[in-house]
Amino acid sequence: MKALSSPAIPFVFDINNPSPVLLIDDDDDAILLIQLLLKRANVTSPFDIATNGEQAVAYFQSRLQNPSEPRPFMVFLDLRLPGRNGFEVLKWIRSQPELNDLPIIIMSSSNRLIDIDTARRLGADFFCEKYPALDSLIALFSGKPFPAPAPTLDFG
Repeated sequence: MKALSSPAIPFVFDINNPSPVLLIDDDDDAILLIQLLLKRANVTSPFDIATNGEQAVAYFQSRLQNPSEPRPFMVFLDLRLPGRNGFEVLKWIRSQPELNDLPIIIMSSSNRLIDIDTARRLGADFFCEKYPALDSLIALFSGKPFPAPAPTLDFG
């Protein structure tokens, strides 16, 4: 997992936050794995799930229009989504002033430099491989340092 915005200052998350964690992924296995890893990391927050880019944007639009609906305190976002891809969803989220402080963790099977750089430029806070190790998630939530992904060279 790699901090993209301020590598020297790790985020510290409240693992007992009553607001939901939003998982945006079309892969049921990835969703289940992230839920299991977060539970093993003692995260007690509920999970909301969107399985495509359009659903994710609609989720946020609903919460922005209705303040009584809880907003997520953290988002795990896959890059390869049907409809709007993860980059488009990330760009949309960051275009909403009310969501600028929302931590967004990109999950991807890609570790291409261009994907990592694009995620950073669009405002992602962290980038991790699709199936992160439990130690990386525990490090993220405890504010401890965690290893950067080993990016592959992209020849086009």
